[in-house]
Amino acid sequence: HQTKELITQPETTLQALKQSIDLLAPGGIVTLVMYVGHPGGAEEAQAVLAWSKTLDISRFSIGRYDSPYQQNHPPFGLKIQLQS
Repeated sequence: HQTKELITQPETTLQALKQSIDLLAPGGIVTLVMYVGHPGGAEEAQAVLAWSKTLDISRFSIGRYDSPYQQNHPPFGLKIQLQS
């Protein structure tokens, strides 16, 4: 088991996401995989989910993809699509 020395942080992740959705063409998609099992991962995921709830649902389609049968904090996916 190898320990990762570099992990993403909520502030920079949210900044990158905000910039990413500004670059989307109609129908474009941003996908994320949220790894919540490492220190800080759950907090970062919660920050991203809270931010995604602020998006205008008349402009963006948002989907969450879970693996409910896995144990030990499985990752989950998030899709943000700009409506065409």
